[in-house]
Amino acid sequence: MMFLDLDGFKSVNDGHGHATGDLILRHIAHRLLQHTRDEDTVCRTGGDEFLYLLVNPKSTADVRTQGRRSVGATSPSPIAVGGCDLIVRASIGIALYPGDGATAAELVRNADTAMYRAKNGGCGYVLFGSAKASPLPA
Repeated sequence: MMFLDLDGFKSVNDGHGHATGDLILRHIAHRLLQHTRDEDTVCRTGGDEFLYLLVNPKSTADVRTQGRRSVGATSPSPIAVGGCDLIVRASIGIALYPGDGATAAELVRNADTAMYRAKNGGCGYVLFGSAKASPLPA
């Protein structure tokens, strides 16, 4: 389970308006879906948060790779909205079954906690609990 949160999104809404924020969310959702495996599911849970359920990843390395792709998908290039080019980045927390939770609720909660750890450390991702924490390369 990966929990993504857009960094600094409140300032986009405050500075450019909610209509611009909605356009940014649609762009980010489209970019995430372009990097999603067929068997996986991505959904917006509210605000500027997205959940990404990876189905049967082969290894922690595969999860890490997909995490990098997802974070990279959010900011490959600026998003042109209303004459502005906005760059959006994300922080991501990852929880692995069964070590980081045996239920969906536990995995979401632990991935959310990991995402906040990532946010506090700057843009990037964190593997929660039993997995080793790793920032994304700059």
